[in-house]
Amino acid sequence: MALVTLEHGKVNALDVELLGAIEEEFRGLTENPPKAAVLTGAGRAFSAGVDLVRLTSEGADYAEALLGILDGALLALFNAPFPTVAAINGHAIAGGHVLACACDHRIMAEGKARIGVPELLVGVTWPTVALEMVRQCYAPNRARELILLGQTYAAQEAFEREFVDALVRETELVDRAMKLAGELGNIPAAAFRRTKVMLNRPALDRIEQLGPAREAEVRSSWRSPETLQAIRDYLERTIGRKG
Repeated sequence: MALVTLEHGKVNALDVELLGAIEEEFRGLTENPPKAAVLTGAGRAFSAGVDLVRLTSEGADYAEALLGILDGALLALFNAPFPTVAAINGHAIAGGHVLACACDHRIMAEGKARIGVPELLVGVTWPTVALEMVRQCYAPNRARELILLGQTYAAQEAFEREFVDALVRETELVDRAMKLAGELGNIPAAAFRRTKVMLNRPALDRIEQLGPAREAEVRSSWRSPETLQAIRDYLERTIGRKG
């Protein structure tokens, strides 16, 4: 089995380097598949999402590059032909939560860490791939609640609302995730792979159908001065920092 740990800065914020590394790692694992893989984070966060400070400081061209690499990382994880388990060790916010949604199963550590997708509160248009990861992961009413309200939830409430599949003690998180990954990995690989393809097909079909038509709109939105200013305003409201 493979254990993949995000370790990038203080909160594993998603930038072009980390997303590129995630895509490279899971494409490499796909070429030589393990029985299963666990994705977790180092430190106090699974991932706090896209590095918004860097996004606002580097501007429109960086935003466009980031979107393409984000799509690649999510699809490499979502399409992995082996079982994947997210071991959510801490905060999983926005793109960090979407990464967990791209896995087959989600286990979260008990405690004060929060998960959620506040993209609309930030003021950004949802990229198609990211949106479909969340839609595929949850029941329709839960997906709409998560996306449209943009709230974040502490571990216990996230479990009660079925945003994670299990809660465990922090000290047991990786062991429990590896145990579950092992159980999934014991399923005959060809049968698991074919079934996963069928389960994931609706999301991939929507991405194929909607993605090209929406891509220009999404990228134009993320590049716009209005969106970049909305992100700066969000940063100032939430952490008192101007991007």
